[in-house]
Amino acid sequence: MNVREAVGWARKAAEKSGRDAAILDTLANLLWISGARDEAVKTEEEALGKAEGAMKRDFEGVLARWRADAEAMKASGAVPMT
Repeated sequence: MNVREAVGWARKAAEKSGRDAAILDTLANLLWISGARDEAVKTEEEALGKAEGAMKRDFEGVLARWRADAEAMKASGAVPMT
């Protein structure tokens, strides 16, 4: 998969959808995979703010996992794979 190209498509989809929570989540995941960790967290936080019910709980779990991963990488001095 061409992640960079997919990020571009997801950005367009997010804008055209009025920043729909599910599309923002997709964009955030692609950003995380591409190594844009800070932007991924901000985007997932935006998605969380728009989500309800099970989707909201899922997004909370994703953010908790990403924050824990980021802290572990920081503590170990690891460089994230991109």
